[in-house]
Amino acid sequence: MPTMLATAAQGADPAPLLGGNQETISMTDAIFKTLGSLAIVVGLMLLLLYFIRKAGLTETGNRQTGLIKIIQSKLVGPKKQVSILKIGEEYIVVGITEQNINLLTKIDNQATIEQIIAADSKAEATAFSFASALHKAGRKHKITKQDA
Repeated sequence: MPTMLATAAQGADPAPLLGGNQETISMTDAIFKTLGSLAIVVGLMLLLLYFIRKAGLTETGNRQTGLIKIIQSKLVGPKKQVSILKIGEEYIVVGITEQNINLLTKIDNQATIEQIIAADSKAEATAFSFASALHKAGRKHKITKQDA
């Protein structure tokens, strides 16, 4: 390093210190280090995705299909919650703990059912999805032929 500084101070070209073969080896070494790091990062991401799916954490918002739909859930304590479920055309309230699921009541009051339906419709309309956010951002920043 002091030799390079002394050479640079004298105005000489420091390039002769590295031979053509050494530059190729260092460039190849840098490429392999970069690709190796990229492979490690991608591998860790895939491993994380596997564990997230295994743990069942991939369920998203209100995008539920089928006969049973969770309308709303509220935590009432550690690992304890009350949930409103729609099963077919019936609405039920269940209590969920770590060991049990208990039927608390069946909702028969039509006014209450209409409130639940209105709240659920509003929640579905405002539910966040990455795809819709990406689509909206794409529309905002659409490149036209005049911009290019």
